[in-house]
Amino acid sequence: MNRIKTLAIALGAILTVCTAQAQSIVKQDATMEEFFQLINRANVAQQAEVEGQGDNIQRLNHAGFKLFAFDISPMEMDKYGYRPAIMKYENGKTEDLLQDMWMGSFYRVPSRYTRCVVGVSPLNESTVRGYINLSGLGGGGHNMPFKMVHGSYHIVATPFVLSKEVKWNEFIPLMAVSSGWYDDENECVRNSDVDKFDDSNYLETETFKNSPLIYVIGMKISKLMTVGTAQAQNLVKQDVTMNDYFELLSRTGFRPYAFDISSMETNKYGFTPVIMKYEDGKTENMLQDLEDEGFIFTNDVPRFTVGLSPIDDTTFQCHIYWCDKGVSRLMPFKKVCGEQPVMDSRAFVQPKKLKLNEFIPLLAVASGWYDERVQHNRSCGPYQFKSKNYLKTDIFKKSPLIYVIGVKCKEL
Repeated sequence: MNRIKTLAIALGAILTVCTAQAQSIVKQDATMEEFFQLINRANVAQQAEVEGQGDNIQRLNHAGFKLFAFDISPMEMDKYGYRPAIMKYENGKTEDLLQDMWMGSFYRVPSRYTRCVVGVSPLNESTVRGYINLSGLGGGGHNMPFKMVHGSYHIVATPFVLSKEVKWNEFIPLMAVSSGWYDDENECVRNSDVDKFDDSNYLETETFKNSPLIYVIGMKISKLMTVGTAQAQNLVKQDVTMNDYFELLSRTGFRPYAFDISSMETNKYGFTPVIMKYEDGKTENMLQDLEDEGFIFTNDVPRFTVGLSPIDDTTFQCHIYWCDKGVSRLMPFKKVCGEQPVMDSRAFVQPKKLKLNEFIPLLAVASGWYDERVQHNRSCGPYQFKSKNYLKTDIFKKSPLIYVIGVKCKEL
């Protein structure tokens, strides 16, 4: 009788485990609302405005995200060389912040790239991230810090109206990001009050004469030496789309990853967030204190989000949240051979069956490393990791610092 009872208990335990393993976590595309939740959690400038009324683009604009698009299809770009530039005007001096990145080189652009997008995203109340992208081909970005003017920050983004024909090898301004200035006569801080600048005379405007600091995002275009028939054409300002904003958010470091847990029986499971830090052969759970305290999220909602937001050139903030509940931790990186670290995020392929009481990796954020063979920093690797053997991959062997964000799941 005791053997039958023991067998029944064992069989029940097996059935329980099998039932639990039949549940899974499924990675999904983040929704626009999840982007807004991430922006709010990132504590960026004017964050309360994100929750206001209006369409999504208006909400992003209120939060400090500005974007302008230009049609470059008339230029037959495969006949030209392209180089992004961010010019800094301060105290009578001018500096191209992307000069070292591109080393003065121009790159041929395939004709299928027909759109140039420039924008800024806020990092905090004093700093924005400038960005230029050519139809997904890439471009450049740079942090743009400002100083207080009379006790506060006043940052305004303004697009340019462009001449009918581009000028070869000259800077083509697309967007100005300017600081306010103190007007002694009227005893107040003034901002640029124009809705656009003319590229032919912007340096003579009141804003450029008075503002203590201005960044202008644009590009330089050159005729390629092998082409003798290229004709100067114009760039035409266009309306921006939500896809443009998704690209801006992603390229400037705002990256939400959504995970669906709706296949799991509601309120039956608890999740403990985990951030594993791998550095110099050592492993640390940055959220061990939460695990020791028995901190859990219950699966009373069908999905949760892991989000990254930029702090500066070397630091991400990680957010793990269920609707209005969540935890956040800073993830600092170090320079690699004196250069800013390349910080790439990659998701994990989730198994079809979930294992309880074990670490379930969801997302890895890795630093690049110096490759002696090519004498350059690199961060090459798989688009996604497999949860079984990721510690044996090239990235985990060579990267000096990696954070792996995940959860532990247990039955309540």
